Amino acid sequence: MPPVIVDTPDPGTLVVVDPLAYLPEQSTTVVIPATVTNVAAGALGPWSNPTDARLTSGNGANITTAGAGNSNYLQCAPAPAGTYAGINDGADITRMIVTYETFVIRTGINYPESALMLMGDGGRYGGGQQGTGAIEGGWQPFSIQMDKSFYWPGGITGAQWKNGTFGPGFQIINSSATEAGTVQIRAVTMQVFFQNPVLAGGTLILCEA
Repeated sequence: MPPVIVDTPDPGTLVVVDPLAYLPEQSTTVVIPATVTNVAAGALGPWSNPTDARLTSGNGANITTAGAGNSNYLQCAPAPAGTYAGINDGADITRMIVTYETFVIRTGINYPESALMLMGDGGRYGGGQQGTGAIEGGWQPFSIQMDKSFYWPGGITGAQWKNGTFGPGFQIINSSATEAGTVQIRAVTMQVFFQNPVLAGGTLILCEA
């Protein structure tokens, strides 16, 4: 009987992953933004007492709106010193989780529309924003994950993030003359998720092509 020849597929060449490949995702601690500022953007007026957005008691930052137009932004950034110490300059910032509370008082037919987005350099970064919801009366807690694929598809490096301009932002967007009322925001916290690169001289990962 002739010998049986086993066809062994060529496993291909072993390839070393690009040294700029990223390590597994990590995160910062949950922190309270160091500053909260009003950023002029439209016709409905500035936020009052923006610093109160960082507190868990009191009235919070508030803005009163009536009619169509955009309010000013409320930008919460940066994190306290040392928060981003573990983020390499070449890191990929992957997502951010923001928690906060809102209190809505309606004075028109419809609620003012409030939205959350990523802020950078004193304005909205990218086109993504997410409605915060509106329940009249009482403080309502929210937790929203702001994912890279929706909020900053162009990508943000660790160096860009650590310059102190990035953080969550809030805006009132009245799309109708029937929208009027007061929106308050307080107890803002954030947690940033990132992937550091595999640096030159670091542990390389082997895999089959």
